[in-house]
Amino acid sequence: MNILFPNSILDKHVYALHLANAYDLSKKNEKTVIIRCNGFLKACEVNVVGSKLRCRICTKRVDFLAKSVNVDVIDLNDISIFKKDTKFGSNQPKDGVKVGEVLGISAAGTIASYERVSDLNRLSEFGKSKYKILREESKKLYNTISDLQNFLTVEKNNLYEMVGSPKINVYVFNGRYVTALPFFLFADNKKEVNFYATELWGQKNPIISKNRIIHDPSYIYESCLKAYSILNESESEFLAQQYYKSRWSQKGNNNGEKNFTKKQKKTNKNIFCKNVKIKISMFPSSGYEYNFLPYGYDPVIQDFESKCFLDRLSKSTEQIEVIIRLHPNLSNATELEYNSFQELSKKTGKNLSVRVINPTDVISTYQLMRESDYVISFASFASVEANYLEKKTLQIGPSRYRYFNISNQYKDGYKAAQAILQDKVDYKSKLGSIVFACGFMSRTDFMKSYIFNGKMLTANKIKIKTSLLEKIVLYISSYDFFLCRFSSYILHKVNNDFK
Repeated sequence: MNILFPNSILDKHVYALHLANAYDLSKKNEKTVIIRCNGFLKACEVNVVGSKLRCRICTKRVDFLAKSVNVDVIDLNDISIFKKDTKFGSNQPKDGVKVGEVLGISAAGTIASYERVSDLNRLSEFGKSKYKILREESKKLYNTISDLQNFLTVEKNNLYEMVGSPKINVYVFNGRYVTALPFFLFADNKKEVNFYATELWGQKNPIISKNRIIHDPSYIYESCLKAYSILNESESEFLAQQYYKSRWSQKGNNNGEKNFTKKQKKTNKNIFCKNVKIKISMFPSSGYEYNFLPYGYDPVIQDFESKCFLDRLSKSTEQIEVIIRLHPNLSNATELEYNSFQELSKKTGKNLSVRVINPTDVISTYQLMRESDYVISFASFASVEANYLEKKTLQIGPSRYRYFNISNQYKDGYKAAQAILQDKVDYKSKLGSIVFACGFMSRTDFMKSYIFNGKMLTANKIKIKTSLLEKIVLYISSYDFFLCRFSSYILHKVNNDFK
């Protein structure tokens, strides 16, 4: 039996992915059921503020999805009522994992991606309140579905024609989200339940993993290596060349990835000063949701480690220049987070020059990399790109790319700086960045159901119809979070001024 939970369906590309998956499942000789939230959860990753209008549109889309492929729908509320009326107890994940703690981390990742903060203490008051709600709603979802098998087999649900405990395949989008991770935990200790997570790498590369969270670092490496292993050397090098050429194109990225550098411009002038001995570029990541993944991550606070890094460099007797290129997404960060990086320029001293490039600055990221002797990153993809450019690359703390052997890895900023000053940083083969490119461009776990009626099922190609009212509501409510956060900030300032 197949269970599809169409989470994050308000995103049109995810909408298309769920439709493709549902269509594929409906063609199998197996029972397929869609689980519908229908307002059961007060908030989720695409409706952090709990907008009832967004919730209604989500329900409407799920209904359209079910009707399109002619499958049954179960409401979460029905499962919850069943649970209350029976004596079935909740199942717990294996290995003694604390459900609340894991789901809390997932909720933190969701809210961190909105406010662009690296630590929960840096959330706005509004963000903190929404974090608590997301955490509780994620727990509620887990507790509700923990007895899903029993719900499917009781007498009043015999339309599913099940006898005993059914074999279940659960499908969700992106296994790390607050509405997806509960299903992963639900399947985690059950041999008769398989968990499948779908994902879009760059909107044009649909993939599907089995019993793994796609953003798990080991999964990313293993799946990319699998794609690389079936190619010969010339094929892999060609794919890598095409991939990075597209990423660095001023005309825009045709891989389907968001192009953050399109507005940046190359210059005939050197970015670094000519008289410095060591040129270092640093690229803080803005993907703070990865700081809060429950499996495979142990994040560092980037601005703190940057300070430690600069403090150690300041003891050098040689002239060093460090240019810190802030990610464009950091323009959406909270004031505390943003200012923490701006403060780094004050580390300039006798032999150390520190410059911070603002998120909206047009200075070219790739020109900066090419001029650098060393490239420093944290969880940023910059490390992969620098490796392809054959630069001496250092990563501080863990990242999704840790298994590709693309950089020299250090636990903290002090040790990274020490390695530079002692000339102990090695060049890494660019094989790792080639393997990643092959994984992205020719994945073996490509989701073939994305071909729908002979068409590649991107949202634009199948022209998913959205009413004018839906467009207006989604557009306005997409800014609810930022408007509420701004209002919270203003009130905070007013209260302080009043005091």
